[in-house]
Amino acid sequence: GIGAYTFDNISIESVDLGNGIDSIGDGAFSDTDIDTISFPGSLKKIGRYAFSYTGLRNVTIPSNVEEVGDGAFSYCYDLSEATMEEGVKELGRSIFSSTKITELVIPNSVEELPLHFIMDSITGLVLSDNIKSLQAYTIIGFSMNSMKRLTIGKNTKNIQTYFFPTSLEELRMRSATPPQIDPIKMYDGQDYCYIFEDEQLYDSVT
Repeated sequence: GIGAYTFDNISIESVDLGNGIDSIGDGAFSDTDIDTISFPGSLKKIGRYAFSYTGLRNVTIPSNVEEVGDGAFSYCYDLSEATMEEGVKELGRSIFSSTKITELVIPNSVEELPLHFIMDSITGLVLSDNIKSLQAYTIIGFSMNSMKRLTIGKNTKNIQTYFFPTSLEELRMRSATPPQIDPIKMYDGQDYCYIFEDEQLYDSVT
């Protein structure tokens, strides 16, 4: 694989990753001038901040990549499109923070999202059908005030209060049975549960 910070802060404009590379280390291409990237079929892991502060405009994470680390594509200010293929399993925190991406689809191969997964101006998010539980504070930062459309997957059973962005206009639940909204324990030891006042947000889709 490519080691951590191997090309960090070096003026590289293009890179050709040959088949056989199975991992890209933390910060490996951070703060370079790369504007396009194609990942080989052998790649399994993209490390933390591996492509942060680069000139990438779009990125496709292929099915063979199983893990994407925290902030892997963060602070790519020109990045406007990201596609994750079925097969990607583990996603880190804030992988697309401070980009121009507005729409994101989480593949069904993902079964869990970390805290602080979304921190920026995503306006539309479609979640995996195979995420069973959604934690509070998975969506924070600007997305709490900018996200308009959210689709919850078919097999999500529990959603912790404070998961939902306050700016939602369209909430779709693909299960015929809406998930249970679970309370969180506050600092005073009391359980607290926030429920939308506008029940019309719950648009159940089979």
